[in-house]
Amino acid sequence: MQNSNCSEYTLTAINAAISAGNYLRQGFRTQMNISNKEGRHNLVTEYDTNSEKKIISFIKELYPTHSFIAEESGNTNGSQS
Repeated sequence: MQNSNCSEYTLTAINAAISAGNYLRQGFRTQMNISNKEGRHNLVTEYDTNSEKKIISFIKELYPTHSFIAEESGNTNGSQS
């Protein structure tokens, strides 16, 4: 995806989201493991955690020292993989 109006970071985020979205599509209407996390009606599937890992991994390939605050894994600093 190319857009001269977007920053390098924005394009990276868009491409990471597209990659994770392609993975999530594979899980649509399939059997999956579902667990609960703290909170009311707060369900998590393996597709949730794996897509988050894919996004973080995608971004870390280009920006290995970046840190993340993610919904499923929490705070991830730049030294973790």
